[in-house]
Amino acid sequence: MANGTKAEFNIDTCLNTVKALQVAYPEANLTLKLNLAECYQYCGKGFGHYEFWGVVDALTTWVFPLLNLLGNVCFTPTSLLGTGWKGGWGYSNFVAVDTHLLANPLDAIYNLASKLDVGRRIRKCCDGIDLDGLDLDDQEKVKVRRDIANVCYALDDFGPDRLCDRATKLINSLRYTDVRRRPAAFRSLRAIRAASYEIALARENNALHSALAIILYGVLVFAALLKTRAEGGVAYHQPHTIALRELYYWLLLSIILSSAAGRWSTQWAPYKSLRQLGYEIDASKGFELVEIEPWNGGNYVWRPYNNIFRSDDSRTRRSLLNPFAWALWNQHTFSIGPDQQTSDHRHLLHLFIAFLSLGASWALSFMISWRTPTVGIGGRGLCEMAFLVVWLASFMLTQWLGTRAKGRALFLLVWAIDTFISICAFLVLFVAFQGWYNSCISWSAYFSRGSAGAYIDLEMKNTEIYLTFRYYFPAIVGAILVQFALAGLILWLNWSAVALGQRSDQEHRTAVAEDTGTEMGSLSSGSDVPLSITSTDQQTGQQPLKTSVGTQTSVGIH
Repeated sequence: MANGTKAEFNIDTCLNTVKALQVAYPEANLTLKLNLAECYQYCGKGFGHYEFWGVVDALTTWVFPLLNLLGNVCFTPTSLLGTGWKGGWGYSNFVAVDTHLLANPLDAIYNLASKLDVGRRIRKCCDGIDLDGLDLDDQEKVKVRRDIANVCYALDDFGPDRLCDRATKLINSLRYTDVRRRPAAFRSLRAIRAASYEIALARENNALHSALAIILYGVLVFAALLKTRAEGGVAYHQPHTIALRELYYWLLLSIILSSAAGRWSTQWAPYKSLRQLGYEIDASKGFELVEIEPWNGGNYVWRPYNNIFRSDDSRTRRSLLNPFAWALWNQHTFSIGPDQQTSDHRHLLHLFIAFLSLGASWALSFMISWRTPTVGIGGRGLCEMAFLVVWLASFMLTQWLGTRAKGRALFLLVWAIDTFISICAFLVLFVAFQGWYNSCISWSAYFSRGSAGAYIDLEMKNTEIYLTFRYYFPAIVGAILVQFALAGLILWLNWSAVALGQRSDQEHRTAVAEDTGTEMGSLSSGSDVPLSITSTDQQTGQQPLKTSVGTQTSVGIH
C-alpha cells in the first residue's frame, strides 16, 4: 500500500489521503479512525500550522474580547512604582494589577473580595459607635456612622496596618470630658461629614464600561457559535479554542468585584480631603498620610496583609509545613477603636469562593477539551492542567514570600514573578494558534490513552458540529452563570461596603445647599429663598450643624 507520510500535520489532507487509499486498496480495510502509528504515517509526525485568516478570526473572536475585559479593571494611577521612576501616567500600576490577575487569579479574587470585606467590617464596627450623646435623630445617626465608615474605608488605602490608630483618633475627636472641647467636637463632626462627601464623589467605578465589555464578549461568543451552525461547518480547533478562552472566565468575577471596590482617579484624589480632616482633628500630626502606592493599599488585587501563613496582628511566623498552624484558620479580628471590634471567619468563605471561581472555569474548560474527539487528555488538556498547577503554585509562592519580605521589596518581587508568568501564559495562548497542538499526539488523547489506545477520528468535525449546541453552548452559558452567581453572592455579603460611597440626589442637593445657603429646588424655580436661618448655640456661640434641607440640628456630645 502506498505510503502517505507527510512532514506537516493536516487533517483535511490526511482525510483525503486515507479516502484515496481506501479506494485504491480496499483489501487493506483502512478506516477513518487511525491509531497513532497510522496517524504518523498518513497525517505526519510534525505539527501543522493553521491558515492565517483562521488565526485572525480566532484571535478577534476569542482573545481580543478577553483583553478588552482586562482593560476594564479598576486601578488607581500612581506616579511612583517602587523603582524611582516617576511618570508613566499611572499606567505602571495598571500593568501591576493586570499581571497579578493573569499570573495569580486566586490571590487577586481573594483580595478583591477582602477589600469589600474590609468595608463591611468597618461599617459593622461603626454601626456600634455610641452616638446617644449627640442631639441627632435616628436617621441622622445612621448617616453620621456611615460617614465615619466611609472615611475609614478610604484610610485603609493609606496603609491597613495604621487604620486602627487613625480611626481611633477620628472617633475620639468626637468625644470630650471638658466642655471647653465641645466646639472642637463640632468642628470634627462637620469635617468628617464634609470629607466623607468629597470622598464619595472621588471614588469611581467602571460599572458601565465593565458591563458593556462583558456583554460584548458574550455577544461575540454566541455569534461565533450561531455562525458555525448557519454555515454548517466548524474549524477543527474551535472547541479547543473555546476551552482555552473559558479557562479565563474567572475574569468576569474579577471585573465585577473590581468595579464594586472602585478606584481613585489619581492617588491624590482622597489625599487632600483626608489630610485636611486629619489636621482638623489633630493640628499637630494629622493622620500622617503617605502617598497611595501598590504596597501600602493602592492595589486591591494584591494585599500582603491577607497572608494565610501568618497573623496580620502579630505578624508571627508560623510553621509552613503544618497547615493546622496557619493563620488562615484563625478568626480575623478587625478593630477601628477600643470599643469597635468584630471577629469572624468570613475570609474563609471569600477564599473558598475564589477557589470555586477558578475551579469552575478550569473544570468546564478541561471538560470541553476532554469531550472533544478524541475523548481523553490531549495536548490542550495537558496545557490546561499546567495552567491550574501554575496558578496554585503562584498563590502559595506569593503567600510564602509574604512571610519573608514586606513593603516595596515584596511588591517588586511579586511583580517580577507575575510579569514572567503572564508573558509565558500569553505565549502559550498565542502559539496555540500557530498549530502547536495540531498534531497526532495532541488530537489522539495520547496523554491519557497511551500509545496503544490513542487514535484520531478523521471525521471528528461531524461530532464537533453535533456537540456545538448540545455541549459547548451549555458549557459556556453555565460558566458565565457560575461567575455571575459568585459575584452576586460576594456583593450581597458585602453590600454595606458598596453602599458606603452612594449618595441620593436629595443628599447631593443638601450638600450643595449647605455650602450656598440656598435650597436647590428654589434655584430651579427662580426663587432666592435661603435654605434656613442659622442661629447660634447660646452656650458656646457655635454654629449648629445643618443636617437636612430646610432644617437645623444642634449637635452636642455629653
